[in-house]
Amino acid sequence: HGVATPPPPPRGSWGPYRVSRFARGADNGLWHKWWDGSQWNGWEGLGGTLTSGPTVASWGYGRLDVFAAGSSNQLIHMSFNGYAWSSWQDLGGVLNADPAAVSPKPNRVDVFGRGLNNGMWHKWWDGYQWVDWQSLGGVFSSGPGAASCRSDQIDVFGMGQDHAAYQLVWPGGAGGWRRLGGPWSLAPGAVCRAGASSVDLLALGPDAAIWRTVVRALRRRKHARPAPDSRHDGGSSTSHSSTGCSERAALA
Repeated sequence: HGVATPPPPPRGSWGPYRVSRFARGADNGLWHKWWDGSQWNGWEGLGGTLTSGPTVASWGYGRLDVFAAGSSNQLIHMSFNGYAWSSWQDLGGVLNADPAAVSPKPNRVDVFGRGLNNGMWHKWWDGYQWVDWQSLGGVFSSGPGAASCRSDQIDVFGMGQDHAAYQLVWPGGAGGWRRLGGPWSLAPGAVCRAGASSVDLLALGPDAAIWRTVVRALRRRKHARPAPDSRHDGGSSTSHSSTGCSERAALA
């Protein structure tokens, strides 16, 4: 039990001294392991049939929302309310990569996924209901990464067909993708540290090393730039740097 398929299991925290890890097991079910402040507890099976790795977000104390692609590649969701887990919920859509979830403020959770057209799609809980899927455009060769450094604003990332990283601020309109450079080999992961105005973007480079880039969290713009598409294939940029600094992470 608890045998994860790559990439490494995502983690989430709903309170002080509490960390939860999630993974898709060898049985394609969701598995959960958590730190309770003094020790790691054993793996807990949460069921389901996953066809992607899971992603998790927390919009408040005691709350966890976990998402993955289900048996028909639709988005599925289950939540923890501080006492018990819900049953699995079908949120529709068709995904072809791991989704990414983030919470920009209390009682709000946003999910991003790559659709069958390789474009980026977005669905969110607005505090009352699930809002239907919205296209964010683009043509990607990876699933998304997402982080929120400002209340009610999200920076979304993906790897284009030219293997460069792209960034979009939401809300701000579909198509406003900004090219950050590359090349990368896997989907970028994004995290925003508490109190920071920049995003740490991590991805696997062509040298099989993990690279870290510090990217400014974009502010909303009235006018969007064109989305990445196949015309960017074979782009000339070979630098892993963007705005900020870039470094190669040492791996044991």
